Amino acid sequence: ALLLFLGLIDRLITIPLALIVTKLDYINLLKKLELGVFFFCWRQSLQAEKEGLSIAQHLKHQAQSEYGHAQYFCNLEGVKLKLSACDLFERENKKAYFWSRIDWDTLESYQVDGLSTKYLSTKILFGNKSASDFDWVNKLAFMTVLENFQSAFYEEMSGHCKPQHHDGLTCIALEEIIHAGVLEHCLSLLTNKHQLLLLKWHLRKYLALLLMPIDLLILFIKHEQRR
Repeated sequence: ALLLFLGLIDRLITIPLALIVTKLDYINLLKKLELGVFFFCWRQSLQAEKEGLSIAQHLKHQAQSEYGHAQYFCNLEGVKLKLSACDLFERENKKAYFWSRIDWDTLESYQVDGLSTKYLSTKILFGNKSASDFDWVNKLAFMTVLENFQSAFYEEMSGHCKPQHHDGLTCIALEEIIHAGVLEHCLSLLTNKHQLLLLKWHLRKYLALLLMPIDLLILFIKHEQRR
């Protein structure tokens, strides 16, 4: 019941958050966010495979989905990622933990690594550690919490975007909630304390959200300076 209540709180938080984000260069911001999640899921799938864990395939499937989300936002900008998800998988077989620069079909390039320590909010969320530094139960717990929040966020965003983007964002919101369900199931197989872990990461998320306005303000200033 408590986790359901926190889900309702998430939905209330996404109302002002979506309004603020739409004032930014949000398509560019979201494509980079999804690319960060893609790399994290892909690297974790390789780590799980190395350790012989069955969650490896789930994480790889999620990585492919997150890449599709990134490509969707790229298409809205009129750019395209040079490599497909499968191309990246093949390219990264031996370098997945080191290679992380993404190139578009324009002159744009982006360093994906470091999102978990790049912003004030993410520093608070992860305790100034890299997201990959946590054990499996904590990784699956915070991934579940964040995927649920992203789903609520995209659903709210769909009501503030251009009409032609509504269906795409609604579809992404649905895929994120499916990811969350799979992750929570995998978590429940690893520990009988999964609900306590989810609660812990919900609370850390709310602390992080307190600093998100500062991060968004910095992004807004940078966006205005580039105009």
